This record gives sequence, C-alpha cells and structure tokens, in this order.
Amino acid sequence: MPFLFIFAILFALVPIFWNFIVENYVAIGTVATAFAFLATAWAAFEARYSAKAAMKAVKLTSDSLYEMRKASFKQWFQLLLEQHAPMHDEVQNLISTDQDISIKFNINFLQSSFPTLSKKTEVIRYINHIVSILEFVDNDFYTTNASFNEKKQYVEQLTNRINSDVKLVIAILGLNVFDNGTYTPRRLNELLNKYDFFNRECFFKEAIEKINTLDDYVNELFYKNYRNYIEIYMKKNVLTHQVEIINPIANSNFKPKVKTSIAVIWAYNNLCHAYLKKSFDELPGFMKATIDIWLENSLTIKDEHNDIFRNYVGFDLNIQGHDTIKIKAIRQLKFLIDVYLKERGRVDPHSITLTKGTEKVHFVNFIPKIEEYEFNNALLKLEKNHEKKAIIRKILEVVNENIAFYKEQLDACTFNKN
Repeated sequence: MPFLFIFAILFALVPIFWNFIVENYVAIGTVATAFAFLATAWAAFEARYSAKAAMKAVKLTSDSLYEMRKASFKQWFQLLLEQHAPMHDEVQNLISTDQDISIKFNINFLQSSFPTLSKKTEVIRYINHIVSILEFVDNDFYTTNASFNEKKQYVEQLTNRINSDVKLVIAILGLNVFDNGTYTPRRLNELLNKYDFFNRECFFKEAIEKINTLDDYVNELFYKNYRNYIEIYMKKNVLTHQVEIINPIANSNFKPKVKTSIAVIWAYNNLCHAYLKKSFDELPGFMKATIDIWLENSLTIKDEHNDIFRNYVGFDLNIQGHDTIKIKAIRQLKFLIDVYLKERGRVDPHSITLTKGTEKVHFVNFIPKIEEYEFNNALLKLEKNHEKKAIIRKILEVVNENIAFYKEQLDACTFNKN
C-alpha cells in the first residue's frame, strides 16, 4: 500500500517535470522498474503475512476444538465409569449369592453356565454397559488418528475396576454359544479381543493360586480334559490293532462337552492361553513318542508281569459255583487270565478269589495288573507285526484327527479363531 501512494504522487508530478523526464528517461525507467519490483515484493510479503496469520488462527481454533473434544470425552468416560461401579457390585454380589450360578460354575460345562448367566437381568444390563463403554472408546475417541495404546489406556481404566469373577462372567458371555437378543455376543467378543481385555487375567481361583507356575496349572487341566482321553483312545487301538483301528469321532454319539474353563482360556488372550495352545501343538509329537516308549519298554514290562505272576504259583483259584483250580505254573495262570479276558463280560470278578493257606487275594483287586498285562501283550504282538509302521501310522492319524476335532470344537465357541 505505501508503494501505491508514492506512485500516485509521482504520476501527478509528471506534467511539471516533463522536460526533465524526457532528458533522463533511461535513468527514470530504471528507477521505475525498481519501484515496481519493490511494490510486487511488498505485496507478496503482505500476502504471506496474511496467510500465516490465517493459518495461526486456524491452528488456534483447531487446538481449542481438540481440547474441547478431549475434555468432553473424558467427562463422558468418567460418567460411564461412575455408572459402571454400582452395576459391577450388583453382579459381583449376584455371583457370590446366586445358587444356580454357583452350581453351574462348579459343573464347569459351557452349555450350562452360558444359558444361566444370559437369563440374569442384572448380568445382561451390566454386559450392555460394558459394550457401551468399549464402543464409546472405539468409536467416539476425541481424535480420529489416535494410536491403539492411547485408547487401550482408557480400556485399562475399566478393566482395573473389575473383579476376576466378574471378568469371568464377561468372558463367558462373549463366547459363541447362542444369541438370545438381549445383547450381541459377537460385538462383545470383537471388542474384548481388540483391546486385549483379559491379557493380565487368569480368571480362576486355582490358576491364581498357581500364578508363578501357570504352565503346570494348564498342563494339568489339559491332561484331564484332552491328553488323557487321547491316550485312552490310542491304547484301545493298540489293543484292537489286529482287528480294526477305531476313530471315536466317527461315532455320531461322540459329542464331548466343552468345559467353561477351557473355552474361556482358548477364546481370549490371557495369561493361560499360550500354554494351552502350546499343549495342543505339542500333543501329536508327544503321543508319537509315547507309543514308541510303550513298544521299547514292552519286554521289560513282560518280565515284571512274570515276576508278579510267579508269586501266585501254588495258590488256589476259587470261582463261586465251580471247582477249585490249583495254579501250578506261570503258563497256567496266564492261560486262566486269557480265558477271563475273553469271558469278562459274563464273569463277576467279585466271585473269584486266590487263596493259599491263610492268605486270601480278591481277584477284583488284581484286575488293574491283568489289564496292564493285556495291553502289554498287544504291544508285543504289534512289535512283531510286519505291518507295524503302517499300523502305528493309522493309530497316530486317529490321534491327530481327534486333536483337530477338539480344537475345532473350541474354535466354534469363539468368533476369533485360533
């Protein structure tokens, strides 16, 4: 603007100094060009200054809006936490006093505990509030480009206020059992997994008591519910390998019930999850090693059984309604055991005793050793079978199919597949 004013004055003086201008037009032209350049530079400077001022104003407005949104978010979040407290205490009290819930927790079957919890009004009201808080953090955070950790800090403010028993209720109702329309299990499960809601939780009193040896706790749980049954099926197939290899899951009546504790540990990222997954992953190799050890030790076990049977040479075998049989040799005792094994469905073991003078042995107490003898005999026959490798491969295929079945059964309980 100052340059424009100067140019206006100079333009008014042109007629007065016309002769001077004509004589010195080259110098005056140079000066005029310089003034024009300065005018352009000044205009650019003013424009830049105005743009900076505008940007500063926008930033101040943006910062102000950001702080307002942040303050509003914190205020609403705090209100939701305040509303959460009495509902949480109500559910915690219900868990400790409701006999139906207590019984179903002790039974530990998911198909029993889930329906019981999902019909409790107080529980469903609380679950819906949990979903509301998590969705508020997930969808209405005060900044659109927030990092995951920023949001998780707010979720942790919620998780730190929840008792372990109540967390177990939340975890159960986030599983894929059924949807009765009172809340949305899939959305709950999605939010719980997204924010690692249970990453510092082990849920159960027994687990908490073994917090420093959680791998032992999970291994014991896994053995009782899976490895033990897999081992039983494998033993049965060793016993029947000369006739057939049986796969229990081929039977339509084979529908093992899912334990609540296992389903919860499997479905979420928690302190026990990695140990459970590792147990499943290592089981095929473990079972292969197990059958190899059985075969390797079969001759030693045979000698141990012979030593035990030798102790009963000279005893009388008494069967109600039959003549007494004097046991004169190990071979004779083994023959009688083989007869019993073939006829055991028609013979009452309680009706059989072994006596020698004043010593008396009830045959029913002898059965565990007889079953060990039967299984070891099957191993000895398998070891001599020219198709041993093919038979073992089939047995292990059944093992792997059963492991896959159990994992699929657990996967079906969650929307977040492992």
